[in-house]
Amino acid sequence: MSRRFLSLQSICLLAALAFVGCVPLFAQSNTATLELADGSQQLVVPKMHKGIGAGPAQGTAIKLAATPGIAFYTANYTSLGVKPVPFSIIGTNPSLGANTTIIPTVIVPLKFIFPNPGNPVLDGTNVTPATENSPMFLTADYTINGLDLGTTQYGDAVQRGEFWNLPGFSQNYHVLLGTPTVAPTVTITVPAGKGNAFALRNGLVGVLADSYFEGTVLAGLLPSYTANVLPIFVTDNVFLSNDGGLSTCCVLGFHNSQGPPISTAQTWIYAAYTEPGTFRGDVILDVQPLSHEVSEWLNDPFVGAFPFGINLVAPYVLPGFGGLCQVNFETGDVLEAPPVVFTKTTNGTLYHLQDEAFITYFLRSVPSFSENGFYSLIGTFTKPDQLCGPG
Repeated sequence: MSRRFLSLQSICLLAALAFVGCVPLFAQSNTATLELADGSQQLVVPKMHKGIGAGPAQGTAIKLAATPGIAFYTANYTSLGVKPVPFSIIGTNPSLGANTTIIPTVIVPLKFIFPNPGNPVLDGTNVTPATENSPMFLTADYTINGLDLGTTQYGDAVQRGEFWNLPGFSQNYHVLLGTPTVAPTVTITVPAGKGNAFALRNGLVGVLADSYFEGTVLAGLLPSYTANVLPIFVTDNVFLSNDGGLSTCCVLGFHNSQGPPISTAQTWIYAAYTEPGTFRGDVILDVQPLSHEVSEWLNDPFVGAFPFGINLVAPYVLPGFGGLCQVNFETGDVLEAPPVVFTKTTNGTLYHLQDEAFITYFLRSVPSFSENGFYSLIGTFTKPDQLCGPG
């Protein structure tokens, strides 16, 4: 999700304007354990979402140049059985039949030199080959409950499954990430107070202050990319927290966009490749955060174009987060606490991917027009979401 949190009052106002009431927020309950090298343990909240809010404005130069934006369509889908709601989604309208959309993509490896004694380094260059060779870009077979969605990329499998039984859908419909260009590694020397590296029992983890990462690091890099390209900023085990420490850790990924108009808004993804042994039980591994963000970016790309570009849905309870109420179409958030994971192998390497909720889950479509009548890719959800408030 986008970076900035809304207040409870703002969330409920949106809910009241768009759909229904809202319930109070409670403390998040999803936790995991980091086992530190000194033998101590740190309880953290790993997540791949943040609150919604306005993204950075588009620069005057970009507007004057009328840079073409990312390929997307806007269509109405019926929520709660009666209310037509507009959605802007990457690709072409699946109700119009066969079409293939290929999104130009660039992987941007980030190398961080931390201010701790000895200046430890975590370099995204080291995990770039594994990211390139993952199911984000290479193909695997996605046969779910006997239904073959095709041999394709992970994100395309989600989109195909999501609209499989929608009237007009063609089995020749695809939305693909292009073979990624790899940008030169960007080296960042982290200032004191903006982040730290921590020795684990198995390896090293870095933590950056989220305001520094987005407000300084990404703000300096984004102007290098045009709006029709998806930049994916990749780190090797570098996460985010409020202050660069462990007590408010850890955000492992997010996607965001510039503000309106969405026709020229730039979009992007940050994801932390997660090393084995980082979390006890390896509850999160390798490209799992990136899989979460790719699916969410495909389905709700303009989260920073608030409030006129974001895909609002009827307010729903976010499972595993203590009653948190959410109002936008984020396919992964509802399956991250605890993470619902499955695996695929590409180029002989096993990768961990997250199950993703379909649009029918948030529309409360009965029956679901998604594959197998499911409400998520591998069938974790067999019924719609739980509404916040009176419904």
